[in-house]
Formats: sequence, C-alpha cells, structure tokens
Amino acid sequence: MVTGGSGYIGSHAVLELLQANHNIIVLDNLSNSSRVSLERVVVITGKQAVFIEGDIRNKILLERVFFKYEIDAECLALGNE
Repeated sequence: MVTGGSGYIGSHAVLELLQANHNIIVLDNLSNSSRVSLERVVVITGKQAVFIEGDIRNKILLERVFFKYEIDAECLALGNE
C-alpha cells in the first residue's frame, strides 16, 4: 500500500513498484494531488494500482482496507537495489 500515492513522489513510487511487478493499493485523500497522475502511470506501465480515496487517519477505513486486501510488511528501498 502506498499512502499519498497520487501525489508527485507517491505516483513515482507507484510507477516503480508496478514496473517491478508488485500489486499496489493507493490510499490518498486527494487533498494535494489528483488521480490524473495515476492515469499517467497506467499509460507508462500498462498496469493499474487499486485506488482508494480516503484519509490515512480514518481508522475504520484502514481496518476495512487491511481486512479486504492482503498487505504484506515488506519494505522496499527504491533505487537501492
């Protein structure tokens, strides 16, 4: 899961992760971003992340997301392979 994944930095992280064949969930409240960035990621990669509009501070939403999706705890350092 990439929080803030539709922002400038987040969308670049999503792009890299999709290109590395990871399944991605983007959680973003769109307060400082746009879904257009994720549409561009699809054009570049041919792959799409699951998008959930919401705030990371919403505990009920987070519980639903973690219940619905299998999210692992693997940490990835982009650019340090």
